[in-house]
Amino acid sequence: MPPPGLRIAARGVTDTGRRRDHNEDALLLDPELGLFVVADGMGGHAGGGTASSLAVDTIRAHLREARGADPGAFEAPGEPGRSRLPGLVREAVEAACRSIFRAAQDDPSLQGMGTTVTAALFAGRSAFLAHVGDSRLYLARGDRIVQVSEDHSLVNEQFKSGAITAEEARQSRFRNIITRSVGFEAQVLVDVAEVEVEPGDVAVLCSDGLSNLVGEEEIRDVATREPLDLSPERLVALANERGGDDNITVIVVRVGSHLGGRGGRRTYPEPLTLPPGTCYPSRWTRRLGCPNGCSGGDVFPERRGSNPMATTPENRQYTIIVVSDHSQAIRKFRLPRRWLRQGALWGGGALLLGALTIGHYLVLLGASSENRVLKEENAQLRSQVLLVQEKVAHIQSTLDRVERFDAKLRTAVTQLQDPERNLAIGPVGPADGDAVPVAPAPAARENLSALPGRLASLETEAARQEASLRELQEYFDDQKSLLASTPSVWPTQGWVTSDFGVRLDPMSADRSMHQGLDIATPHGQAVLSPSDGTVVFNGTEGGYGKVLVIDHGYGVKTRYGHLAEVNVRLGQRVARGQKVAAVGNTGRSTGPHLHYEVRVNGIPENPRKFILE
Repeated sequence: MPPPGLRIAARGVTDTGRRRDHNEDALLLDPELGLFVVADGMGGHAGGGTASSLAVDTIRAHLREARGADPGAFEAPGEPGRSRLPGLVREAVEAACRSIFRAAQDDPSLQGMGTTVTAALFAGRSAFLAHVGDSRLYLARGDRIVQVSEDHSLVNEQFKSGAITAEEARQSRFRNIITRSVGFEAQVLVDVAEVEVEPGDVAVLCSDGLSNLVGEEEIRDVATREPLDLSPERLVALANERGGDDNITVIVVRVGSHLGGRGGRRTYPEPLTLPPGTCYPSRWTRRLGCPNGCSGGDVFPERRGSNPMATTPENRQYTIIVVSDHSQAIRKFRLPRRWLRQGALWGGGALLLGALTIGHYLVLLGASSENRVLKEENAQLRSQVLLVQEKVAHIQSTLDRVERFDAKLRTAVTQLQDPERNLAIGPVGPADGDAVPVAPAPAARENLSALPGRLASLETEAARQEASLRELQEYFDDQKSLLASTPSVWPTQGWVTSDFGVRLDPMSADRSMHQGLDIATPHGQAVLSPSDGTVVFNGTEGGYGKVLVIDHGYGVKTRYGHLAEVNVRLGQRVARGQKVAAVGNTGRSTGPHLHYEVRVNGIPENPRKFILE
């Protein structure tokens, strides 16, 4: 006879919201399996709904098959930390990822689709969680509520790094950009955790259509105080009252007291995958077993210092992301933290060794120069004193002219108001009152002991002038390089049909941020590089069809979409005015045109700001 379990009741609802004309969310309530899933699809009218529905169907099928192969793992999952269920829910999400990716490869109209997934599998005294994306799972216990999942989003990465505040994160226009999704690529990293639950706990699974508009305390109050039959609908109503700018999906799961009596399994209705606008109609209960009769403790004991689903410091990675648009997942390149740490150690060692070598060389150079001067002075000074003095006076006069020319150059540079280099007005070195005096006319009777001091003063003055002129040369070299890297010419000839800024999307008629310029021109028209740079991407990218990305240095990159063909290869250096591609209408396009973007440090900028012609 199985040990007693917990009484569980749940209700879920999904809603299109106030501003969307279709619902790309999906949810699953499978009481017989103890499984609850929320999925928020992306990838257009067809792709988003297909991805979310395929995700919940695949996860349910995979776990049902796993239970058929090993029923004991679900009936008596064992002590926390020793169950096979975390691995099974992770494998179920990974299987969904592969299914969605294959479907997108087989149907070009679905390319670029993906979905978030937040899944909770209740068994014994635990909830086994699998999470990808920015949908959320909360757990309320008493007057506390905890966000169990961690958002895989660009804004959350910026907040964790300290780049933005919590208020800036809530207001950011990049809130909907996620760094992980199920199905956008063939593989995905899934966050998995096991959480002990107690009688009286309430779990809430929701999409960002709710969490972006309703605070945690409000979610807790509605989920714990309102009747279960009404609480999901009440949460959806709150989100709609505040704009309802996205699809809204909510599942509320309540954990009750222990069931006594005979063992065995109850019979429940068939599991439901709910279509948009419907909800699971009634409560359900399930008999759960716990072989050790264990009791719960604090809400997530393992959370006291950190999120159980967060990445550990040892496995943390830095991610370079390339944003495609606000409705799709993004391209990402991961660098393990240990690589950067090892690179920093090796680089620091090389710099230290180089500094020691240069320092030793400078010491030897100074000693050698001093010895040479002394030898020449002892051998020739008496016979050539007049000639040396004449040369000293000539050098001093030349240095004075160089100093005046240096002062003029610095004055001109200062007027350019360059805050990066912050060049001072006037020459580097002593003030006018401390300037080295011009040598008097040579005299044969001048004391020879004064010559070393004169020569040392001239050497110091020459070194100061050399350093000053070298600084000016570096400044002008920087300006020359920056000018060569500025995308200052039009990439093609044609008519600008859509400018940078908010517009009505020509495909969906939704208002969205247009991050570049659309230039209409005949098919096959040449696309020219607007400045020197290096090709860093050449391939297909979502609705933009064939895409080319050129890195111009100084954080500046240009992107070209809807191309018919690309005439350069990855890693190739290109010059301003060089033909790099031809205009086409690949991807989501209403006709032949070029989509042209300029990004500075990853942030879209208006290309017109850089064009000089």
